[in-house]
Amino acid sequence: MQGHAKGLQEQYIPTAQVLLAFHTTLSRPHTLAEALLLLLFARLCNPEPCGLCRGDLAKAKGELAKVKAQAHSLLPLVTEHETLRSGSFSNAMEEYAEGVLFQVFLEEGRVGSMDDVAPANAVEYVGGLLDLTGEVGRYAVKEATKRNVAEVQKCQVPAK
Repeated sequence: MQGHAKGLQEQYIPTAQVLLAFHTTLSRPHTLAEALLLLLFARLCNPEPCGLCRGDLAKAKGELAKVKAQAHSLLPLVTEHETLRSGSFSNAMEEYAEGVLFQVFLEEGRVGSMDDVAPANAVEYVGGLLDLTGEVGRYAVKEATKRNVAEVQKCQVPAK
């Protein structure tokens, strides 16, 4: 029975392309397709699956690049229907900002700028920046357990 259920799940999981096609057939704002697109986008934007906390920076860069491309593809829809920005899209952009800021911190030892997290807006940037403090704290603890003094001290340095 589990195999049958798995097959059904795989058969009926919508993809971004299907949702985009469905969206183009509907003309009223805030359609089911728009909501599903934004939820799908939001699922892509969690920095933990990107491998940042596990030190897989190459994977993280690839995942964050995909999220940025998806965000840019959704911007016309979000711009056309301004109320779509709040909620799922904005939350996803905040997660994206957090991921990019953490990546910049790990690679360059600095706090990223708003330019680094485009197309996130100022509110989403600040949310990502606030969430970054938790990621840096977790990273410091992880590095402390490895007795990596240099990395722990890097986490204590004020922003440049």
